[in-house]
Amino acid sequence: MNLIAGVMCVFTVALVTVLYVGQGSSVLARQQAKDDLGSILEMVARQQDQLTKEDPEALSHHLALQIPAQVDPKEISITQEGDLKRFQIKIPDISTSYFYDYPMAGNCEGIVDLTYDESEYGGRMELTCDGIYVMKKTVRKNRLYLDLYEPGKCFDAMFVVDAGHGGNDSGAMSGGVYEKDMNQAIVRKIKDTFDAKKAPEEKKDVSYVADQFSVYEQEGIGTIGVYYTRLTDRSVRLQDRAALANRLPADLFLSVHINSTATGRTSTINGTAVMYQVSDKSKRSKEFSQLVLNKLLKNLGSNSKGLIAGDEIYIVRTAKMPVALAEIGFITNEDERKKMLSDDYQQKCADAICQSMEEYLQKIRKK
Repeated sequence: MNLIAGVMCVFTVALVTVLYVGQGSSVLARQQAKDDLGSILEMVARQQDQLTKEDPEALSHHLALQIPAQVDPKEISITQEGDLKRFQIKIPDISTSYFYDYPMAGNCEGIVDLTYDESEYGGRMELTCDGIYVMKKTVRKNRLYLDLYEPGKCFDAMFVVDAGHGGNDSGAMSGGVYEKDMNQAIVRKIKDTFDAKKAPEEKKDVSYVADQFSVYEQEGIGTIGVYYTRLTDRSVRLQDRAALANRLPADLFLSVHINSTATGRTSTINGTAVMYQVSDKSKRSKEFSQLVLNKLLKNLGSNSKGLIAGDEIYIVRTAKMPVALAEIGFITNEDERKKMLSDDYQQKCADAICQSMEEYLQKIRKK
């Protein structure tokens, strides 16, 4: 099978939904496409030939799109969705006719589906992959090139930072404050802190689609990618949190939580604790957790509740790398809760966690 034919076969699957959006459910759309397979193949072949004659470079990319004259490339929005296997591409001021008037091409490796719909904004495409990828976008003249890379081929090291709870799972609650919101606020500051570091140099017209991760350079290590299990108030299964860290695979995994008394009642009990994986025979989880605890105590000036065996916690027990679950403070302590709600205190938490991850990575890389 030659390359064009291979691309045609891939795009037959990808365009099934695209070509029939708005004509009923996706199930009906797929059946209609199946019944009319010949016409789709003819159209895809025609589009491929048209675009690749104009732009021979197209097939060297995973996906190549023409940018309509009325569209400012800076207004094209690309975001990576929560499970990190989907990308949403928003192109302003276009309609379904875009796919007929502006043909697509590409080798489509790793892409299993491509759907399209319309909104007040314009056109929206959702690209689904067969795994977790890093996307780089290249804008050159009237072309948008999208390329997918395995994270391990982009980064010299990887962290995963988890904001505990989220969505329907509020975690602990006291004084009208939910743990999930405090966890998220601290993790957002962790992302801002990593985002502010020196980014790797890119070609002028190439950039990462990096809304769901941070990427920066660290001396002695190279390029570091930091992934987040959630940055918004959404539900994430415990299995998916650990799975992200294990599949990448990450070098370090840290989860942010807020503590509570067993009864959930207001109490004078306060302080910072960190859980570690006792079953980790290398003792690295304990070492990493101790470093996290030390940094937090120094930055926050909080009381130490010490290291705690955390193997009963799913994400701690199943992590395949050094893992730490930080309990920043007690939501049930009025004074500590007030501190944890402040931007300054949250930033101190973020700084301590970022420093801990970087320092411990340096330590294990030297061994």
